[in-house]
Formats: sequence, C-alpha cells, structure tokens
Amino acid sequence: MEALFLRAQDIPEFVADGAADAGVTGWDLTLESGRTLETALDLGFGACKLVVAVKEELPLTVLADLAPGTRVATPFPRIARQLRGARGLQPEVIALSGAAEVAPHLGVADVVVDITSTGSTLRTNGLRVVETLLESTARLIAPPETVAAMRAGRGKPMADLVLALDSVLRARGKRYVMANVPRAALD
Repeated sequence: MEALFLRAQDIPEFVADGAADAGVTGWDLTLESGRTLETALDLGFGACKLVVAVKEELPLTVLADLAPGTRVATPFPRIARQLRGARGLQPEVIALSGAAEVAPHLGVADVVVDITSTGSTLRTNGLRVVETLLESTARLIAPPETVAAMRAGRGKPMADLVLALDSVLRARGKRYVMANVPRAALD
C-alpha cells in the first residue's frame, strides 16, 4: 500500500479518475466534486455541517423564502446550485475559495452556504443559520464498484484497509489489560 498526501478537495478527483484506489476526505468535498463515489467507512472525525446562513437582521427564516436572484456566496458552488433543481429556488451563486462569512458584510452576497462545526465564526460575523443542507465527516471513499466488491467479499485489499481502520476506531476509549496469572488462580 502506498499513501499519497493531497489537498482534501483533490482526493475525490484522484479516486474517481483511478489514480488512487481509495481516499480519505470530507463527505462535503466528495459531494461538491460531483463524482460518483461511495463511503467505504465513515471515520467519524472532522464533523461539520454545510449550512445556509444569513445576516442576523434579515427576516429570512426558511430557505423556501429565498427570493429569486438572491446572491449566495460559497466555496461549494455545485451544492449551492443544486438548490435550484432540488428546491426550485433561483439563487445567483458566487463561488469563493474561502471566507464566505464576510461576503454579506462586503455587499458581495446576501446569503452564504458554508461549513461550520461550532457556528462561532458565523456568529462572530453576525450571521445565523437558516438551514442545514448536510452533515459531513471524514470518510474513506472509493468508486462504487470497489465498495460493492469489498462488501461481496471480493475486494480483499480494500476489505483489509477497512478492517484495519475500523479496528482502530472501535478501540478508541478501550484499554488492553494483560496479566500473568497462574492457571490455578484464573477463577
């Protein structure tokens, strides 16, 4: 096995293109890539939410109230554009590489779609969450055929990797105790 260290947002591309058999990245980034990949194992760390947030003083309380043409700043333009089809909304999506939370204060956008883990950065910037679009964690991702083969007992290398990672996750918070006890004292 060979490990490559890449930018988290590039991992879905490398895995989908076959340059890597599997990868570890956030589920939010996997969905944003638009590539057909599946979760082989949820690693349970890096938990965050992709949310829609607005300025505190705006009366918007539900996403359905988003007016057509509302400017939405986001590092997740693919997911934000999906609001059009899935929700019938008509936002104007402004793709940013980061710091979306300052966009409303600079007059660049009215709304942001961004990740948050505690919400403190949003609150610091005078924003409040209107809706959570998805919850994300770090995951071992792979092409669907690789995950299917593993689950069917045909993908041994992938199954071995999942077993190794899963055993570490299951061992968290547990202790291994070893003692030298004579057989006569075992009871």
